[in-house]
Amino acid sequence: MATTRRAPHARSSASPDAPGERRAAVFAGCGLALVTARHVVPAESAHLGETLWIAAAWLLLAAGWMLCRVRGLTPRFSFDRADLAVALLVGGHVIASIAVLISGGHRRAALNMLWEWVAVGVAVVLLRQWLTQSNRWPLLWRVLATAGVVLAALGVWQFAVTYPEYRAQVDQLTHLESELSQGALSAADSQQLTRLRRELGDLATATDPNLRFALRQRLMESTEPLACFALANTLAGVLAVALLLLLGGLAASIAGHDGTARALRIACPAMLVAGCLILTKSRTAWIGLLCGLLSWGAFAGAGKLLTKRSLRFVLVGLLMAAVLIGAAAAAGALDRLVLLEAPKSFRYRLEYWTGAWGVIRDHLWLGVGPGNFRQNYLRHKVAGSSEEVLDPHNLVLDVWANGGLIALAGLLLAGGVAIRHWRTVLWKREQATSNPDDGRLDAPLRRSAIICGGAGIGLVFLKSGLVEFDWSQRSIALLAAWIATSFLLPAVRVKSAALAATGIALGVHLLGAGGVAMPVVVTTLLLLWLGPVQATAETAAAPASNNSRRRALAGFVLFASLLLACLITGVIPATVSSLYVNAAAGAISQRSDVAAARRFLNDAKQADVLDPAPWVDHAQLEHDLLQHRGGNTAQEWAVPISLLSSAIMLDPENPKSHWLDAQWRLEFAERFPSPTAHDEAVLSAARAAERDPQHAGILTTLAEACAAAGRPAEAQAAARRALAIDALNLELGHLDKRLGPVRRGRLQEIIGE
Repeated sequence: MATTRRAPHARSSASPDAPGERRAAVFAGCGLALVTARHVVPAESAHLGETLWIAAAWLLLAAGWMLCRVRGLTPRFSFDRADLAVALLVGGHVIASIAVLISGGHRRAALNMLWEWVAVGVAVVLLRQWLTQSNRWPLLWRVLATAGVVLAALGVWQFAVTYPEYRAQVDQLTHLESELSQGALSAADSQQLTRLRRELGDLATATDPNLRFALRQRLMESTEPLACFALANTLAGVLAVALLLLLGGLAASIAGHDGTARALRIACPAMLVAGCLILTKSRTAWIGLLCGLLSWGAFAGAGKLLTKRSLRFVLVGLLMAAVLIGAAAAAGALDRLVLLEAPKSFRYRLEYWTGAWGVIRDHLWLGVGPGNFRQNYLRHKVAGSSEEVLDPHNLVLDVWANGGLIALAGLLLAGGVAIRHWRTVLWKREQATSNPDDGRLDAPLRRSAIICGGAGIGLVFLKSGLVEFDWSQRSIALLAAWIATSFLLPAVRVKSAALAATGIALGVHLLGAGGVAMPVVVTTLLLLWLGPVQATAETAAAPASNNSRRRALAGFVLFASLLLACLITGVIPATVSSLYVNAAAGAISQRSDVAAARRFLNDAKQADVLDPAPWVDHAQLEHDLLQHRGGNTAQEWAVPISLLSSAIMLDPENPKSHWLDAQWRLEFAERFPSPTAHDEAVLSAARAAERDPQHAGILTTLAEACAAAGRPAEAQAAARRALAIDALNLELGHLDKRLGPVRRGRLQEIIGE
C-alpha cells in the first residue's frame, strides 16, 4: 500500500542510487521479515523465551547497520522526541527487570522480557529510520494488512475445520483413557492413544489434572479462532489494524476512481478479515474499530463527523456488517450472550483494574518487573474474581505495573506525539491527490511483500524444524496464503486519516484488553503512533564524519555485546531447557520411560538455572510415582518436597507452588508424624494464603493443616473464609473454582457445623 503524500520531513524523491538508500531498503526488508515472523508465532509466549530468537535477530540487524555506518555506507541516524518516548518506555521495563534480577522474583521471566523489550526498542527506532530513508512505509502497511488477511483465513479455517476435528479427537482420547484405566485397551487402541497424546500435546500430557481438564473444556466449549496466537483478543487486535488499513485503501481507491475490479480486490480480503474479527467475539476490538471509524470520519471531514460522502460509506459498511453478523449467527459462532454478557465482561475488567492498582501501590516507582505481574496480582485479586490474569487488561495500568513510572512517562510521551500528529491531520487537512501510477506500484510492492513475508515465515519454519525437530505444515500453508494474498492485493493509497484511525483503534482496544507487553502488539502500536522519523534530506544524506564513525563503532560494540549476552543468558538456556522439558514429557506420555524423563529434567535444570519449570515438573513426576508405586520411607517422600522447594526459591511469589508444597507436606505429616511436620505444612499453607488470600482451595488446605497441627482457632477461621469464598464463587457462577462436596464437608466438620 502506498500513501499519497510524503512522510513528514522525509526524502521526497530519492533516486534508486541515492547514498545508503538501497542498504536502508535491504535492512528495512529484513526488519519487516521479523515483523512478519512475530505474526506467526504465539505472541503470549514471550515471557517463556520462545521468541527470544527474534529478539536476537533484531540485535544482529542493529549491529550490522552500525558496522555499515562505521564504513560510511549508510545514512546518519536522526533522533526526535518519538525516540525519547521509546527510550523511556523500554528503559522503564529494562530497569524493572534488572530490579527483579537483583532483589528476587521470577528471574527467568524477567530476563526473557528484558531482552524482548530491548528488541522492541531497537525494532521501532531502526524501522522508523530505515522506512523513512528508503521510502518503504507503504510496504509496512501492506505487510500488516497481508498478515491480517492470512491470519483471518487461518482463523476461519480453524473455526470451520480444525476445531471440529480436535473435538472429535478429544472425545476419542477421553474414551481411550477411560478404557485404559479399566485395563480393557487393545494393542491397536493403545497405538491410537499414543498417537493422540503426541498430536494433542498439553491436552493429553499436562501433568496437572486440573490444567488438563481446563484445556479440554476450553477446546470443547470455545469457538473463537486464535490463528497463530493463544488468545482471541490478540488476534482481534491484529485483525482490527489490518481491517482499517484495507478500508483505508478501499476508500482511497473508490475516491480515485480506480475501477471496480481494483476495489473488489481490496473489498474481498477486507470482508474476510471483518468476518474473522466477528468470530473472535472480542468486544474491545469491536469498540476499538468503532472508535477508529468515528475518528476517521472526523479526520476525513475536517472535524465534521457526517458528510454526504462519509454517510454513504457508513451505510455500505453497516450493510456489510449486518451480512457478516448474520452469517456468523447462522453458523453458530454468535448468539445473544455475546451482547448480554458485555456488562459482565466490563465488571471483570473493573476487578482486574482494581487488583492491578493494588500491585501499583505496592511497587509505585519501578513496577513489579515484566513477567512477574500475576504472582503479585493474586495478592490483590478481588474476592470472586473470575481469572488469574497475566496482565491488567489495560494499556496504562499494564505499563505502570510492569515498568514503573519511567515506562509510564514513555507511554504518555508516545501518546502525546501521536495526538499532536493526529491534531495536525485534523486541522491541517491533507490534500487528496490522485496517483495515476498506482498500477506501476503493484509489481514492486508485491515482490517486496512476498520476499519479506516469505523470509519471515521461512525463518519460523526453519526454527521449528532445526531447533524443535517439528517441520510444521502450517508454516507451508501460511507461506502459500501469503503469496496468494500478495498477488490479490493491489497497491493502493492509505491516507493519514485512515492511519491515525488505525492507531486509535488499537490503542482503544488495548485499554480493555491485554497484550501491550507482547512484542508484535507494542511494536505495531508504536509504529502507528509515532510514524516516520523527523529527518531532513540533508541530515540523512550527510557524509559520515570521524566523530559519527566513532559513535557508530561504539554502537556496533554495544549491539554486538548485547547480542552475545542475549544468546548466552536468554536464547540458549531457555531453548535448550524447553527442549529437555518437552523430551521428558514425551518420554512419560509415549514410552512411560521414567529414567529418561528424570535424565531430561536434570539436563533441563542444568541448562537453565533460573527457570523453575523443570524443578516443578521433576517434583510432580517423583510425587506421582510415589502415589502410584508407593514409598515406604520418609526419605523417598521428602524428594519431591525438596525439588519443589528449589522451584519456590526461583519463583518465590507464586502461590501455587507454596500451595502444592503445603499439600505435600500435609500428606508427609500424615504418613510420617513428627513434632514439626504439621507446623511446616501450616507454614507453607500460610505463605500460599498470604500470596493468594481469595483462593478457596488454598484456604481449605490451610484449615486442614491447622486442624492437623492442633490449632483449632486458626483452622476454623480459615475454614470460614474458604466456605465464604466458595459460596461467592457459586453466586457468581464460577463453577470451575468451587470446592468439591468432600472438601466442603471437611470444612464444616472443622468449624463444628
